[in-house]
Amino acid sequence: MKSKSQGYKPKKSKTLERSEIEKFLNEAPDDEYLLMKVALIMGISGACRCDELVNLKIENIQDKGQYFHVVLPDTKTKKSRSFTILEVGFPVNPINLCKKYMSLRPKNTSSSRFFVFYKNGRCTSQCVGINTLSKIPSRIAKFLKLEESELYTGHCLRRSSATLLANAGASMTILKRHGGWKSSTVAEGYLEESVHNKIQIAEKIQGSNVSASSSTISSCTDMGASGSNEPTNFTITSNSKKTVSVFL
Repeated sequence: MKSKSQGYKPKKSKTLERSEIEKFLNEAPDDEYLLMKVALIMGISGACRCDELVNLKIENIQDKGQYFHVVLPDTKTKKSRSFTILEVGFPVNPINLCKKYMSLRPKNTSSSRFFVFYKNGRCTSQCVGINTLSKIPSRIAKFLKLEESELYTGHCLRRSSATLLANAGASMTILKRHGGWKSSTVAEGYLEESVHNKIQIAEKIQGSNVSASSSTISSCTDMGASGSNEPTNFTITSNSKKTVSVFL
């Protein structure tokens, strides 16, 4: 068995790049894609599994004014975790999109589950199941005309979130906390493939800073181990004099 497993590489979902996420949020019409946009925002912000999105309830989302605080009570590890969604960072306001979707929810909906079906600019009282949510990344990839759209599986949002965070220079501790991983193995995989880390390695080997594409972390405020409601903030400043803030 051991010899047969040599060279085996498990299939992994493809991930969405930040530019692709921004393009979809900015260009996809709300009348058809609002549900997908909100699922994308939730999934990317919280590194959510499909079942966590399915089980998300209205009462798990708290409007704090300038940000949403979202709690995932039912996770694979049986331990709740939380994340935040901010008004800034994307070409459209993520909180406004979420509020728009929530405002269309029928008042007679008996279930408290957050995700209900959306079609032609209206929400229904029927809850969205795991099969529908797991196909959303593939449908996003088709809209963006990405190759092999079928390889953007239900795990895409979780993997994309971890990849974006690793590329922003996050530490092992922050990655594990964000994804709720008990083991370091998964987090190590994202760090190994991190573009940020590969650039740092190249700089050390070459003995100088890589030019235009190089980004450095100028500040990082970590969330306390007690699970504070305050967002974790990374400010990334590139050589092109652009500053991007990433909040978790």
